[in-house]
Amino acid sequence: MNQNSQLADGVMRFVSTQTGMPLHKVSLESRLVEDIGLAGDDATELFEAFADEFGIDPDSFQCLDFKKHFGEEGVPLGTGCLLMAILCPFAVPFFWITKYLDMPEWIAIPFTVLGLIAVLFTLGMIYSHFRRDDPSSIRVSDLVEAAQAKRWVARK
Repeated sequence: MNQNSQLADGVMRFVSTQTGMPLHKVSLESRLVEDIGLAGDDATELFEAFADEFGIDPDSFQCLDFKKHFGEEGVPLGTGCLLMAILCPFAVPFFWITKYLDMPEWIAIPFTVLGLIAVLFTLGMIYSHFRRDDPSSIRVSDLVEAAQAKRWVARK
């Protein structure tokens, strides 16, 4: 095994350990946001630990726009309120189904919540489909390149 593949294996093990993603699901082409689910402060913490682990100049990360690549952790209050306003009409059919089937309220409410979760999951899948080929996505291979150069290598 050559030095480059050892480094790549080390970076993939590091990402797996830091994120909790099983090692067999981490590859050089894995995207940190879309495939691994890294976001907000977790991304900042990963990059700090990455710099320590692989001896990378932390100042070289200043060219990265963490907010652009990883977003913010959590949902801002305004976004949450807007999301609830959008989801409320989706709850009505689920609630009507429970009433039509003459289900008790203690079943109707969880049924409606599960329906909303299904709607959210579907919307999330649709959103991730459109972000699938985002060229600005940071991949594990970018981390390997940084580990080799001992600094973050900015894309052109």
